[in-house]
Amino acid sequence: MLALQAVATPEERNRTALRRGQALLGELSRLQAALLRGGEGAEAARAALGSLAAPIEEPADPVLASLLRSIRLRAQVELERLRQ
Repeated sequence: MLALQAVATPEERNRTALRRGQALLGELSRLQAALLRGGEGAEAARAALGSLAAPIEEPADPVLASLLRSIRLRAQVELERLRQ
């Protein structure tokens, strides 16, 4: 019974990916605003990006999967820039 509950439907995977992508874009926007203000709040945005950029189960929709990969890549690039 628990094994059946653990398997996400394609729709659930798509919804999860959509929420993750939206959250990543929001954090990228917050990071941009923080950097434009001189760095105030950049650390919080960096921490949020780091946790959101972790891989999740691949969405069923191939277009959504591609978009999410692109957004995650951008987040990873920004995280690396902050480390330098």
